[in-house]
Amino acid sequence: MTAAIGDNWITDLEQIQNLAPFAGDDSFLDDFALAKRKNKETLAAEIKAFTGMVVSPDALFDVQIKRIHEYKRQLLNALQVAARYLNIRANRTPTGCRWSKSSAGKRRRATPRPS
Repeated sequence: MTAAIGDNWITDLEQIQNLAPFAGDDSFLDDFALAKRKNKETLAAEIKAFTGMVVSPDALFDVQIKRIHEYKRQLLNALQVAARYLNIRANRTPTGCRWSKSSAGKRRRATPRPS
């Protein structure tokens, strides 16, 4: 992406719209797919090194890293994992692609309550 549109997209995500002219460029798309694959392989290796768990680079990676708090998105992600787990336990075959869900965060420091 940086070779195509420069590095301003790193701090200004609106710059990603400048990729539109490359949507039909097979060379760009091949390079993009290769970079994406290498990054997924790197993440899979890091997950294995830190946790011992093996995840497939072919899977959809759904990663959420936020401060742990009562956010609706965090609750929906947890419910999605629970629903998928219960379907697997009920011997229902998961539909769709392989899926790897990771969540990490730092909890908010507790505010002392007045006595």
